[in-house]
Amino acid sequence: MDAISANFPKLMAWDHETINKLLNSFIYNIKDSNNIKDGSKSREELLNDLEELQWLLERHMLLEEKEIFTVISPKSSKESEILDNLLDEHKQILDYINEIKQKTDFKISCINLKRFMFEHEKKEQEFFYPRLQILLDNQQLRELEKRMHTRF
Repeated sequence: MDAISANFPKLMAWDHETINKLLNSFIYNIKDSNNIKDGSKSREELLNDLEELQWLLERHMLLEEKEIFTVISPKSSKESEILDNLLDEHKQILDYINEIKQKTDFKISCINLKRFMFEHEKKEQEFFYPRLQILLDNQQLRELEKRMHTRF
């Protein structure tokens, strides 16, 4: 494995980490009815933060769906099922965000979103990205990483 193919999972992990930090910050800043924090953000400020989170997620998903998922040809029905599930989970994550926007008390929904995103990320990191590194040769990985760098 060369440096390029070794960087691929790190690049995706960095993007996941950026999204997770924003989500954690968002959850932290939600006023809890039992524990109002000094300096807590207003609903309008939180919704602005949620818009930023949604934009990062949409960019990340677009990158995966257009640049990563399209270069892999599933070799089995199991791989095809996993890929279909990952795509479906992207939609579910965006549905969670839209649901959160409609609620007045959205802390529980945000925590559920965080759990769901954790499980989704785990599938990508443990199965999909390593599988991609096996299926693509170093030149394909270089091209993929180059396209990804232009989009980050």
